[in-house]
Amino acid sequence: DRLHEVLEAALDGDLAGTQGAMLESASRLPQGFSARILLVEDNAVNQLVAVNMLELFGCEVEVASSGAEAIEMARSHWFDLIFMDCRLPDMDGFDVTESLREMERNGEMAEVPIIALTASAGEEVQEQCRRVGMNDFLSKPVLSSALAEKLELWLPEELIVVVDTLMEAPPDNLTSLNEAADSLSASSQRQQLTLLDFERVNELRNLALGKSRLSCKSLVRTYLQESAVTMVDLAEAHRSGNLESMAAHAHSMIASSAAVAASAFSAMARELEDYCRARQKAPAGKCAEALIQAYPDLRQSLAEAYLEAVLPPLKPRLVAVN
Repeated sequence: DRLHEVLEAALDGDLAGTQGAMLESASRLPQGFSARILLVEDNAVNQLVAVNMLELFGCEVEVASSGAEAIEMARSHWFDLIFMDCRLPDMDGFDVTESLREMERNGEMAEVPIIALTASAGEEVQEQCRRVGMNDFLSKPVLSSALAEKLELWLPEELIVVVDTLMEAPPDNLTSLNEAADSLSASSQRQQLTLLDFERVNELRNLALGKSRLSCKSLVRTYLQESAVTMVDLAEAHRSGNLESMAAHAHSMIASSAAVAASAFSAMARELEDYCRARQKAPAGKCAEALIQAYPDLRQSLAEAYLEAVLPPLKPRLVAVN
């Protein structure tokens, strides 16, 4: 249909530029950063997005996928700043931060700013960040402008470099997704905007400028692979009525879904996590069913929009929670 034609045309290739007033563009930011960054993040989609944003700003990035790996890397390497996911597979980011601060006090590593990465930036989480010694926090999904603000705030002045531009000028023939969306019928827009967030699509298009040349296609392929496994696991947790497991799987879908412009799906996952952690079994069960039922349509929409492909059906079995 018309929307998919627009997306396919706009998202094809490297897409070294972008345009449209809605775009939150890194080209508006006057600084680059000559810094060495440790990113502590276990989700593959979130890793891809954050690494390429940081590289776009000129940073050198190392990635740790677990708390234990982060501690070892911080002990053996020097970093200017650490971005710390609050939820990790082996230990949470708060425990890791406490361990790193203890290492600093013992002279095992130099003092380094630590910024929390969290999908839940409420007062309780912020207080916990401060209590364990984190310097600041950054909400997921990470936007380039917010990331740049944190880098400028916490890196020493000598690591901030002035550059003329961080991206090439947009091609003259590239039509703004915003303008293209306006050309659609109102009913079509309402239907499609529940699946894809155009502002986030524009944000993704900028990532093709990173050193590793991340494309929207590679990002979405990674999301489809990772999310399929997570959703099957979520369906099994739902079948068995395991609220703790359901919460963990829902949490893993929040930031990664938002990262690929699936904002509504991300909001559903957040709602499910909230119900599970509040031990509200009945609404959690209904929310899980809604999420699982929506996933095949989301999966197909992403594949058609970004990959120009039709995927085989994948629909985890639904079993009601008593």
